Amino acid sequence: MKRLVKVSVFLLGALMILASLCSCIRIDTPIKKGVISDDRKAYYNESLGIEVSFKTRNAGFSIQSTQEIQNLMDGLEFKEALKKANISYDLYAYNNSNGASVTILFENLYRTLGKVVDDAKYLEIAKKNLIDQLPAADMRLVSTNTKEFKVAGQTLNGLLSTIEYKGVYLYEYSIIKRVGNYMAVITLTAPTKQYLETMLNSFSEYKK
Repeated sequence: MKRLVKVSVFLLGALMILASLCSCIRIDTPIKKGVISDDRKAYYNESLGIEVSFKTRNAGFSIQSTQEIQNLMDGLEFKEALKKANISYDLYAYNNSNGASVTILFENLYRTLGKVVDDAKYLEIAKKNLIDQLPAADMRLVSTNTKEFKVAGQTLNGLLSTIEYKGVYLYEYSIIKRVGNYMAVITLTAPTKQYLETMLNSFSEYKK
């Protein structure tokens, strides 16, 4: 189980472009921070139009608190991270029983690429990142393919990847949605394809 958790944590950043470009670029795109429920069993983000519950079919998950997520961004608050950091984390939930995880973040495309790119170009770079980065962590990319996803009433593009780590296999959906000058990335990882689909089905359309 520790192997699955290690792989899951590593994949938090494996798909990101993370190029170090001009830090002087400042983008003011109106992105709202997601909201985590008081019992830390549900999350919604108005900018993405999605919500996800961890109460029923996703039982066993723990959502990191706002402070814990902020620590992933060197202590920056979400709005500040959007302007100053390459990556702004909004949600990280993990399941200690099987190593599954759900991550939602926003990548500042002007800071990492110097320009906004379309879905096809972004996924092309994401694939290359997986190929380049996984061997350094003793992981093997078994396969990765572009896929169209139905998420909370939306049709979004992404990747379906299979990764092997010391005989343990992990399956991953990386789903993207451009919001202004940012690319939102929803990453789901699971020990089986069936559980991965169960996690995806837990997303629903956010309605005010």
